[in-house]
Amino acid sequence: MADLYGYTGKILVVDLTSGETSTLDTTNYTDFIGGRGMGAKLHWDLVGPDVKGTDPENVLAFTTSPTTGTPCPGGQKTCVTGVAPHMYPVETYLKSVFGGMWGPELKYAGWDGVVLKGASATPVYILIQDDRVEIRDADDLWGLDTQSTERMLWDRFDDKHRIVTIGPAGENLVSDAVILSDDSNTAGKGGFGAVMGSKKVKAIVVRGTGEVTMARPEELLELAYESQRLITRKETEAQPSHPYRGSLFGPLSTEGNDIWKEGQEGKNVRTGLAGCMMCPIACGMSIKFKDGYSESTGHIMCVECNAEPEEMVVENENWGRAAFSRLKEMDKMGYSVWSMHLDIWPLFTYGVLKPEDLEIDAPVGSKKFSKELVRKISMREGLGDELAKGRAHFLNEFIGTDQTKLMYQMQAVTSGQSRLTYNYGANFYGPIGWVGCCVSRGRDNDQTWAFSNTITDPRVVAPGSKAYMQLQQDIGNMLWDTDQGAIDNANRVVSDKIAPMAYTAHNFKCWVDTVGSCSQFMPHISMYSDNYMGKWDIRRQLVSAVSGLDIDSDEKENEYCDRIWMLERCIGARQGQTKEDDWMYDCIFEDPSYKDWGLTREGLRSAIDQYYEIRGIDVETGLPRRSTLERLGLKDVADRMEGEYGIALPA
Repeated sequence: MADLYGYTGKILVVDLTSGETSTLDTTNYTDFIGGRGMGAKLHWDLVGPDVKGTDPENVLAFTTSPTTGTPCPGGQKTCVTGVAPHMYPVETYLKSVFGGMWGPELKYAGWDGVVLKGASATPVYILIQDDRVEIRDADDLWGLDTQSTERMLWDRFDDKHRIVTIGPAGENLVSDAVILSDDSNTAGKGGFGAVMGSKKVKAIVVRGTGEVTMARPEELLELAYESQRLITRKETEAQPSHPYRGSLFGPLSTEGNDIWKEGQEGKNVRTGLAGCMMCPIACGMSIKFKDGYSESTGHIMCVECNAEPEEMVVENENWGRAAFSRLKEMDKMGYSVWSMHLDIWPLFTYGVLKPEDLEIDAPVGSKKFSKELVRKISMREGLGDELAKGRAHFLNEFIGTDQTKLMYQMQAVTSGQSRLTYNYGANFYGPIGWVGCCVSRGRDNDQTWAFSNTITDPRVVAPGSKAYMQLQQDIGNMLWDTDQGAIDNANRVVSDKIAPMAYTAHNFKCWVDTVGSCSQFMPHISMYSDNYMGKWDIRRQLVSAVSGLDIDSDEKENEYCDRIWMLERCIGARQGQTKEDDWMYDCIFEDPSYKDWGLTREGLRSAIDQYYEIRGIDVETGLPRRSTLERLGLKDVADRMEGEYGIALPA
């Protein structure tokens, strides 16, 4: 155990049915590093193929990585895995991640992960204080919103205890309920708040007093400093700070924005930067109101920074208090911001629903409307009960008209996914996105976006500029020995260069999620380096310095990612996913925005088949080849696929 660096050596298992706790040896999972990889292996070992999201047999795993709790910048995220209630039409395996301080605290308490199995008969919360683990009664917490829960638990213990909790949406098994930590960091994809609610777990409270041992701490500190200097500069330095600072997508910090203006005036609002542990970027914004308008929110970023058009019109503001009020209500109720913005709100924008359908006496976009809408869905009141099952279910099964089904298909894009979240990447990022959103089947459908932004970020280099095109070509030559793929993708040409790019994109995101990193942190390109080329291999050097694992080449890194990716493919296969799921709805091929950009059935089929060959997937069936699984050290997985699940694998 002394040679196990970056890990604590044990994973906590809480059996909520029996009330007993046990441990798993982390060394059985280090071939999958941590985070997403460890979560996939735990799921494969502990969950059967016919389990639904809210079944007691579903296992909810919280997994960290070797870098969690160390000085490694951008390496502090926690991964949550399990069968996701939101997935439609079949509830399938998914992962979601959240930042903040809970994961590092879990490591300091001596645990690499927490596994919840079974279900409690009554509401409980789990208290972890180093080696001491208790399952405590939570009757007085059940029914409270997330903020009230956190504050009651902090009063009971102290604010050094880190908490993940659910709100009423999770308690009521809403399919898009989130798990929230540190006031506003959430595992926001898949509906894992409902899984936690089905197990009657209101919160997991953690306090640790230990430390994480590192293989080469001095080297890690040097690499951490180097990566930080590739990413950002201090406000006092001559060079400008990285454009990530302040807000991931920027609208909240735009000059002229109402809340931002109030903050700059220094009267009723105080704004500041917010980020995860050890992050030099601080990509989010924090907002505190001095006039008693609302309680604070700790970390606003990404889609949270977008006001809905109706809010701006009805309230006559540009990201003002109406949008903030809606966001805070969703945090308190434990309901997904992504789902509201991309799944539910469009139903009103496009006229599928009207406020009176939910018996809300207020115009769409008003503070009263937003608060009532979130409440009715979270409490499953009236029509909110149907919306709580998810937009896909609502359009396809509750309304069920040809028009609404077509609306779902046009926004969901592929038959293997359940929602439009991130699927704009299928269009915006061209052929890489087309291939990526098909073969990922919704398990990780944000990976094309993450990869494309990381290697040619428009906030670092102006899109369309000579420097931007040169950067794409330089990266293409570095990664694939040709710049033709980047050119083809930009021109929406499905060529034989697209599949290798999609493979790299998938492995990049797999690595990011597995080592607990933020995809926005990786310093692959840098505004502070020659020709904007950062340092491609620093991401694995950081992990190696912490863990001592021998990851000194693209080939080594790809071996880990291939192992994880193919295990996830096997999880999908035993749940019934087939080659037909790796495809778009027919209506997409007829949509002008895709046709004009060069999408054809023939081109997409050829690119997916090429991708299969690169991965070691059988072109005829879409199943992993046995030889591929054995090469990746997954012979036991192949044996179970054939012997236990009756799935004949191609040689």
